Amino acid sequence: MKRKVVAYIRVSTDEQAHGYSIPSQQQVLQDYAAGHELAVVEEFVESESAYKPGRPEFERMLTYLRRHRDVSGVLCYKIDRIARNLHDYSELSEMDGITIISATEALPDNSTGRLIGTVQAAFSRYFSDQLGERIQLAMETKARSGV
Repeated sequence: MKRKVVAYIRVSTDEQAHGYSIPSQQQVLQDYAAGHELAVVEEFVESESAYKPGRPEFERMLTYLRRHRDVSGVLCYKIDRIARNLHDYSELSEMDGITIISATEALPDNSTGRLIGTVQAAFSRYFSDQLGERIQLAMETKARSGV
């Protein structure tokens, strides 16, 4: 019997949503599920930054998981697709009976995999913070030069 999971697919902007990123992620998740005895029972697709908590589809997924206790995992392309903030990542990773499965990051389904997933979530936040700092510096530099 296949293990029931949901799929979570995210891009950061509406512009990206109209490209190939969503179909690419969907294909990778479908292939992964087929090769790992997973049955994707629901798919949540979002085009919104994961930097701050409160994404509508992510919240809808959490509600779905609370109501469907026979679902035991969330399949994603990469951990940073789940969240770039530790609040959302923690809320999901601490749900009883739910495993976060990255189709591209080969995390074991044990304490080591959970640790690595948490570290990757923290690094996703760090990357976003660094990017924001670089953008801020570039904007200040342009403003000082009259651009």
